[in-house]
Amino acid sequence: MRRILPVVLALVLALPVSAHCAEAAPQVRLRHLDLAGPAASPQSQLSGLAWHGDELLLLPQFLDFMPRPQEEAAGEKSDTPGRTSPRIFAIDRAQIVEVLQSGTPTPIMPREIPVDGPDFRKRIPGYEGFEAIAVQGDSVFLLIESRPVRSKPEMRGFLVSGELTNGRLVLNDPVAELTPPAELANMCYESAFILGDTVWALYEANGANVNPAPTALRFALDGTPLDPAPFPHVEYRITDVTAVDKDGGFWAVNFYWPGERKLLKPAEDEIGARWGSPAGSTGDHAGVERLLRCQLTPSAEKAAAIALADEPPVNLEPSLLPSNWEGAAEIAFDLNGHTVHGLLLVTDTYPVTRFAFAPLDQEQGGEVRTGDVSQ
Repeated sequence: MRRILPVVLALVLALPVSAHCAEAAPQVRLRHLDLAGPAASPQSQLSGLAWHGDELLLLPQFLDFMPRPQEEAAGEKSDTPGRTSPRIFAIDRAQIVEVLQSGTPTPIMPREIPVDGPDFRKRIPGYEGFEAIAVQGDSVFLLIESRPVRSKPEMRGFLVSGELTNGRLVLNDPVAELTPPAELANMCYESAFILGDTVWALYEANGANVNPAPTALRFALDGTPLDPAPFPHVEYRITDVTAVDKDGGFWAVNFYWPGERKLLKPAEDEIGARWGSPAGSTGDHAGVERLLRCQLTPSAEKAAAIALADEPPVNLEPSLLPSNWEGAAEIAFDLNGHTVHGLLLVTDTYPVTRFAFAPLDQEQGGEVRTGDVSQ
């Protein structure tokens, strides 16, 4: 989870469009949705989204966080929040669709799903909470981030399995430990998906100057390590991915906060150079918020690597402060006889807790770029 400072105000001023492209890549305007209750609190630090049937699961970084009413009302975050019984959150798909179809800003109140399992604060040295969630049937896999020695940049990741049963999420001890490919403070495995009988975990920093040979880690469902899969160089950070569709495609959230320039040491942004970037989103001193279409190769059935699809990114309409989108899930719904596709996105605590819909088809302000959407 990033602790982003207000100094970004001085860094996100508009810069000239890249000279590599004659025009900017397309961008979409987000439809912001209002959350209510504890999930809307800045202390929730939402870190992931995933579908479990017709319910959308929202993963807080710390399952036992306790919102403070006075801070929640003021939209502020405490560095020492209280604790309560661990839980995640869920929203029925029908509730989300109703709000999207109506166009009214009706607040959505996620319900709580109690969590049973180990006390990871005591089990994992330097525990820093949960960063990703992936679901297949009732099986759940999550990623935990830790920093064993606070004075050192070394990070560790942990893969945790669990099951949704009888209205509860039951978690087990970690089934695997993940060693990052680079020593970057607060950078670890931030995204995960399940493909058949394997779990894939993606490191968040895959730029050429910090991660010479990016890979996705792969594990059997019992945590047994499998051969890693090559992943393309992508500058900045990958903060979450959607579930994989039947054709082996999925979306990745690509985010850059200029305050991390010294840490990430970004090389040339080849994606922006090829496809163009929206005004105000070029150069090392400007933020990036975009969606990248990825593809398993050579096929979903024989996936051995991840590649970028041969199509432009979807740029999110920039705002004064970049939003740290840490959760993504695909959705499709009917609107006046037309099937609308898009992504549901959620931020952590910066700049505030935001839940939004990013349309991906022309009628809604973007282009259609989806595979099979079963949700």
